[in-house]
Amino acid sequence: VMAAILTRQFGADVPWVTPAVLALMIVSTFAGAALATSQRRHISMDLLTKVVSLRGRAVLSILTSTLGACICIFLASAGVRWVKTNMEFGDPISLALKIPDWYLQAVVPIGFSLCALHFVLNLLLDLRGLMTGDLSHLPNENAAAAAHGVVL
Repeated sequence: VMAAILTRQFGADVPWVTPAVLALMIVSTFAGAALATSQRRHISMDLLTKVVSLRGRAVLSILTSTLGACICIFLASAGVRWVKTNMEFGDPISLALKIPDWYLQAVVPIGFSLCALHFVLNLLLDLRGLMTGDLSHLPNENAAAAAHGVVL
């Protein structure tokens, strides 16, 4: 990447750098989304979680996890159709990189599938917590707010 930046000053270009950086950005974006979802940091109703009980937070988490899973499943299936269509063409990412475009595009349905899986796992944890009364898996929002000097 640094070579590409330096050579641009002299009117030269390293042809594979831009597609490679784009590919790394897409992969890291989906990996980060899956990680955030697994740690319950992807979708949250922050204002409501600070004023409702722990049981209310579990219910909100069930709603957001269900919605998130549905959206991710829809986007993953659309991504599979997109990749299948582009597999027929086999165009490379760039002329310098002879990697087929669909290799990179496959990250999209994989990433959305991982997010959907994490949403479903969080949903199941919350349902089990509501049924057993053990909601210790949920973060204590009020304690976190009090630690920062916010009293609700």
